[in-house]
Amino acid sequence: MVRKRIVTGLTLVTVASLTLTACSGGGSSTDDAAKPGSVTTINTELFYAPTAYDPATASGSSDVSVARLGFDTLLRQGETEGFVGGLATDWEAVSASEYNFTIRDDATCADGTVITPQIIADSLTYLTTNEDSAAQTWSSQAFGAGDATFTADDAAGTLNITLSTPYS
Repeated sequence: MVRKRIVTGLTLVTVASLTLTACSGGGSSTDDAAKPGSVTTINTELFYAPTAYDPATASGSSDVSVARLGFDTLLRQGETEGFVGGLATDWEAVSASEYNFTIRDDATCADGTVITPQIIADSLTYLTTNEDSAAQTWSSQAFGAGDATFTADDAAGTLNITLSTPYS
């Protein structure tokens, strides 16, 4: 049971980290660098260079590390309390084939674009329709063998994920 929860948690965290591939990654201007609290550079040490900066096609540990630094997740695995919100402020598993998320309204992409439920839905659609083998692996681990449908309601701030085949 514990192993199943860990695997499920890791899968959700991984998928959630792939949700923001639709954000444009516009660079920062020098004016942005002068703003208090703005971050224009991420410094880290990796064992080897990443092969991709697209979280949907991440296939090695450095790729995943870079994706995690550059993209937020719907949910995160908490240290003791189960899942905690990332982009989602509230979530509900209606069944093994339907999940509802309420999305934060204060999250933005690096270029200042507000992250809406539609941006997340577009990112997840990109993941599930990408022909790359890594994307197909991430997608099947997150959503199972069936098809996933993502329905965004920007006005309500919600995202609904419906699976054609129940998957835990």
